[in-house]
Amino acid sequence: MHTLQQIILEKVCPGVLISTKEQMPALLEEVKAQKLAITAGLKVLADDEETKERITKDVQECQFQMILWLEILHKYQQHSDHSLIAFYQELEEMLQGILMGLEQHFSEYLAIDYQLPQSYVVIVSRQMEERIAEMKVFLRKRNVEEPLLDVMFNPILNHKGNLSFRMVMYYRRLLFLLNDHGSLSNEEYIDQLHYILYEYNFNSPEYFIYCTTQMRRKLKAFRTIREKRACLSWYEKELRSLPEREVVLNEMQSSIRSRMFNWLKDEKQYVQSLLSTSQV
Repeated sequence: MHTLQQIILEKVCPGVLISTKEQMPALLEEVKAQKLAITAGLKVLADDEETKERITKDVQECQFQMILWLEILHKYQQHSDHSLIAFYQELEEMLQGILMGLEQHFSEYLAIDYQLPQSYVVIVSRQMEERIAEMKVFLRKRNVEEPLLDVMFNPILNHKGNLSFRMVMYYRRLLFLLNDHGSLSNEEYIDQLHYILYEYNFNSPEYFIYCTTQMRRKLKAFRTIREKRACLSWYEKELRSLPEREVVLNEMQSSIRSRMFNWLKDEKQYVQSLLSTSQV
């Protein structure tokens, strides 16, 4: 990767390239050769019986370099002559191809909290928007209400240019899990949807608010305090039965499970106090 670094830092910066345009075809071929060499090295790494620590180190080093160089190329475009834009875009596409390969074949080794480079954000956003639009059509047919659709997809659709590998990988998994569950009725499917969001720790603050709002509506429908308490206990039991996975939508937020446990506990105490008061 040292040769590729030299090309990007020394040979293709706008100030140098503007006076050496005749070298652009040769530079593209050189970068293409470097891409093939890196890809071949990654293939060897995938087939080799290296330790997980060694693979992680090599993959994350490659990931970091691709992010860095793509950001540099993005800045070059912002400060270059218009005649160089197409050249820089070709370079970007080659490096983006390496990053895509890392995502596809080495996802478990990536540094998931790295931010995607800006040019890669554009590609991933477009892909996600298309897939989410298709998923929304399917979910509406399953009678999933619009407020829940907004809560589920707003984090990835309203990223404002800042996307982490964690977020992208999370939503790719989520979209796969939300695919049709065969013979389930719409009501059963919606229950399954919430099980998925809890099991895979969809811990956005908006989802917590949505869940507690829905719970309060359910509780209002019960006539007696005992029924309310039984409902809260049932949900608490269901939460405990769900498997815990080492995934999370937002690493800066506490888990949706723990927040709901605390909320259910507080509600049960409140309902119990109402019951105690009524018996006095």
